[in-house]
Amino acid sequence: NVNAPSFDYGVIDTSKFTESVVISTIGSRTENTYKMKPQVQVEGALYSESQNWVLNAAVDANPVEDPVGREFQWGTVSAAYATNSWLLPGLRVGYRTNLAGSKLSYATAGFTMFKALSLDVAYGLDSIKYKENAQSTEKTIPRSAMVNLGLQLTF
Repeated sequence: NVNAPSFDYGVIDTSKFTESVVISTIGSRTENTYKMKPQVQVEGALYSESQNWVLNAAVDANPVEDPVGREFQWGTVSAAYATNSWLLPGLRVGYRTNLAGSKLSYATAGFTMFKALSLDVAYGLDSIKYKENAQSTEKTIPRSAMVNLGLQLTF
């Protein structure tokens, strides 16, 4: 986003949302254009001699806002093992945290099969407590979780 692109969107109808935090966050946006602010990311990697193992660290040098005004600045560390085989999966684990805004953090893991199909999951390390109704017992769930399925092709 070095060139600071902008995106126009229409009026957002918040009447369909039931969560007051979502309504107040989206409803407070007065512009119908989102302009990405430039953000610098610093990244480094250390590979084993065989190039199968890698340790990686990255950090966004400055915080920016997403389209609904939430601030983010991600920092990550990860380790990965890439196999030379089409049959054995490549594996990776990591940790990522938002250094600004929500301060959410995640434990991450993933694998790549056949050097093309990737499945990654991130489990939020922050949790929330809720009750379905006044008579139910309090439950604790992760504040966030992510799943990503990707197909990578080389040519």
